[in-house]
Amino acid sequence: MLYWYFFLSVLGGVLLQNFLLRGMFQTIKLDLTEMDNWWFYFSSNSLTCLFIMAGIFIYAIPTIFLLIFNGIIIGITVVATVDQGASIEQIILALLPHGILEVPAIIIAGMVGLKGLTFYHKEKDRLYYIKIIKSAAFVFFLLFLASFIEAYISVPI
Repeated sequence: MLYWYFFLSVLGGVLLQNFLLRGMFQTIKLDLTEMDNWWFYFSSNSLTCLFIMAGIFIYAIPTIFLLIFNGIIIGITVVATVDQGASIEQIILALLPHGILEVPAIIIAGMVGLKGLTFYHKEKDRLYYIKIIKSAAFVFFLLFLASFIEAYISVPI
């Protein structure tokens, strides 16, 4: 169910860009030569997911905000890129290779962060904590793979 909120926020970003922010991001140009190594993508996405997962300790407060914010940014970026002349096929080819790993990583990070709503309420067994640690490790593994794909496949496209 969490993924629906994320995808609805992407749709919200698309609608926001289409109806309120049209033309505002047309002059933004990215210098992709500075972003041609995997570490740039891994570190920035890992930091985002760390903040999303930090919700486990502070009652999911940053988790919900950051999931919605990331979805809105993705929606705005897609529409702004179309406004600059990119075709839907180009956008899909640029996002799909790394996004197929990165989006699930963000959603799994959100699932970890949302455990903050119940983290302090009842006694937990050792298996509960192991599951959280494995989920967090899986998030970073997915981000690691996605960073290589983004740096060496998605950006050149």
